[in-house]
Amino acid sequence: MMDDTETMNDILSRMPWTRDQLTRAQFDAWLASRREAGRVIDIETCELGRWQAYDCDPYGARPDLPDEMKQIGTNRFVRSPTSNGWINEADLPVEKIRAMHERIRCRSYGIYPWGLQPSGGLEKSGGPGDRDRLGVSR
Repeated sequence: MMDDTETMNDILSRMPWTRDQLTRAQFDAWLASRREAGRVIDIETCELGRWQAYDCDPYGARPDLPDEMKQIGTNRFVRSPTSNGWINEADLPVEKIRAMHERIRCRSYGIYPWGLQPSGGLEKSGGPGDRDRLGVSR
């Protein structure tokens, strides 16, 4: 399990990658905490991540997953210093999922909410087709 140099907070901050360092009861408690962590996380300031995982088991909690359920897809996750590890988007409330995708869309296309640039300047907002008109670099 945990060695002497690592604290539980260190292990939890890297979850689910460190799940093998927890007992099954600790891991199950961590899994149960994901919905609440998703409810309180601040989508505008959290860290965003995405990686390949089983769509029906993004945390790797089911080692006995049947082959027919082992569909791998790109899963999106968020975390903050207080979330005790990554939170799969399926554990976020609908409004936070929308806000996360809006944040991703805005950053991807150089479009900022309410027309504000990070510097505070104004710019018209639009979709991918507005890239050239807005002078967004490719």
